[in-house]
Amino acid sequence: MANGMKKIALTMALIMGSFGGIYPLMAAQKGRVSFHGAVVNATCAVAAESQDQIIYMGQVRSNQLHAPGSWSNTTPFRIILNDCTDSNGELVAVMFNGATDANDPRIFSVGTSAGSAKGVGIGIFDFRDEVVIPGSRPIRYSTLQNGQTVLNFSAKYCATDTQIVPGDASSQVLFNVFYP
Repeated sequence: MANGMKKIALTMALIMGSFGGIYPLMAAQKGRVSFHGAVVNATCAVAAESQDQIIYMGQVRSNQLHAPGSWSNTTPFRIILNDCTDSNGELVAVMFNGATDANDPRIFSVGTSAGSAKGVGIGIFDFRDEVVIPGSRPIRYSTLQNGQTVLNFSAKYCATDTQIVPGDASSQVLFNVFYP
């Protein structure tokens, strides 16, 4: 009997040793998974494709922006809201936030690093082609649609100085959705 117990103990030791040999190799590979999101009390959810958009403005010749207040061509973009539940014509609007141009507070500034364009910023326009003032409470609202609501906007480069210095003209702008 003692001999049988030794065989079982030896078998168990071999099995446990084989697991112990595999597990550290698997544990040696480390990584991280980050989850980002929020639980909100809102009428709609911002669609995943609208949360972190990249809007390609293209290249604009500096001589096209010939004087302060002159604009480039329009680049359309949209914010999509999903799972909307319309409760008798509820309204929705978007507020955009970010650093504004030192010469024109209606315009978002572009890069501040070496190699960034100077004398130019980015303006955002609503569905009526009127400039949306950065950080200001929305003055135009859209009616929610059951299911999906699409909010249309556009962006344009704007000259904010008499001298334009060519360079990277990228900007980061954040947005918040409002239900009045």
